[in-house]
Amino acid sequence: MSGTEADKLREESMAGGNWRDKVRKLSIRTKLIIFMTALIVMTSLVNLYFYYRAYIAMDEFNAMLRDYTRVNSLSMQLVQGRNYLEEYITTRDRAAKDAFLDYRRRVDRLALEIDSKNATLETYLWSKSIRNSLAAYDEKAAQLLEAEPGSADFSSEYAALKSISTYLESYIKQLLDTKLTEGEWYHQRLNQRVGFIRLLNLGSVIGITVFSLLGVLILSRSITEPLRKLAHFSSNIAKGNFKTEKLPLDFSEDINILAVAFNKMAQSIEQMIQEITSKSDLERKLHEEEYKNLKISDQLTEAKFLALQSQINPHFLFNTLNAIMRLAMFERARKTTELIEALARIFRYNLGHANREVPLGEELAIVREYLNIQQTRFGDRIQFSLVCRADIAQVTIPRLTLQPLVENAIVHGLEPKERGGAVRVKITAGDGVTLIKVIDDGTGIPPAKLRQLLTGEGEAGRHQGHTTGIGLNNVKERIELFSKEAGAFRIWSKPDLGTVVILRLRRMEAPACINC
Repeated sequence: MSGTEADKLREESMAGGNWRDKVRKLSIRTKLIIFMTALIVMTSLVNLYFYYRAYIAMDEFNAMLRDYTRVNSLSMQLVQGRNYLEEYITTRDRAAKDAFLDYRRRVDRLALEIDSKNATLETYLWSKSIRNSLAAYDEKAAQLLEAEPGSADFSSEYAALKSISTYLESYIKQLLDTKLTEGEWYHQRLNQRVGFIRLLNLGSVIGITVFSLLGVLILSRSITEPLRKLAHFSSNIAKGNFKTEKLPLDFSEDINILAVAFNKMAQSIEQMIQEITSKSDLERKLHEEEYKNLKISDQLTEAKFLALQSQINPHFLFNTLNAIMRLAMFERARKTTELIEALARIFRYNLGHANREVPLGEELAIVREYLNIQQTRFGDRIQFSLVCRADIAQVTIPRLTLQPLVENAIVHGLEPKERGGAVRVKITAGDGVTLIKVIDDGTGIPPAKLRQLLTGEGEAGRHQGHTTGIGLNNVKERIELFSKEAGAFRIWSKPDLGTVVILRLRRMEAPACINC
């Protein structure tokens, strides 16, 4: 297929129709790209969603751990600060005081971070209590640092500081317990969310798998279904069925190109087969015509040979008949002269005409000569009539056709009857044909014997005419070959009733009703 035809087919495939038709007519490559892109995008979106949910869960979990760490660090810093303070009170070491002050800054920063990360009202209240206690603790610690060791103010301030420290540790412990309780609740909620994410993940995996399977099934069907039809179409062509329906052009773009090529190939092969078949039929008809012509020629030659074979010396016979005829004329034997003259014309007709077909009038003239002889022989026992309602000038017939039929009717039908009988030759015009009927009311022919006469089998089939040596089978075959139709020779016969022979001959023009 040329590029122009492919482009035209592509435009026709994509023009018009709804979106389903347009999708179905997309090329296989385009369908694969769309399917793989959709699958990749879907998988990527699902993975991004689960990554985001996992990131949120981990961030919340880390925030909870950081809260635990801050509260625990605050508790440890409080213990360490108390140790720094007691060391300073005992030793009055400047380094211990600086370490205590540094501890205070870290504790304030931790308290501020804890106060900003409250998730519930309870943690907020405990954080606020810790912050207030730390403020009181800082105030008492500053006063204690300024007081003289051993004084009454020092002792009272130190006792108040320890009391605040005890409350502060209690508040921190309560805050830690609250955080742990909240963490347990959050952990349960996190487990639920993780379970939901697992179910969602499983559902997405199943969904993507189902989508992939459906996509693969639809895509493979869109590929294999046209290929299956192409294979079925090719199988029909391989079996010689070139009249199968053309492949429809409702596949994808590239499969449609193959379908068009297959349709053109089938059409070309069918045309080629038709041409070859036509030539073969023509050659067969020509061979049949040649065979029929050869067979007619062989049968005519056989008839002539049989006629020659029945005569020892035709010229001697003619000369003898002429001498007898002259003698009869001198003796004024008119009837004898007519019989001898009729016999001479019959022999001359049998031997002298080499044409394959003759006008019907000539064949009827020989029939009259033969009947003239037979009526002289049998007298009133043989009756003959000729009815002609056709223009016999337009009709030709194979030579030696009617005379053998009339002879068969007289010799085998009428002669065995004591009272004799009648022979009628009736010629009529039909639709483009001339019908010749030879009718006798003789003894008839039994069915078995009639089959032998027509097929040339058995003793009856080998029967030949007395005058020409031509039997019924020979006449039947020559008439059918001459007329080129199987029904040109028909015969009906019934014992004790008679026989009817019908010949169908084509004529050149429409008949004109005349009296023969």
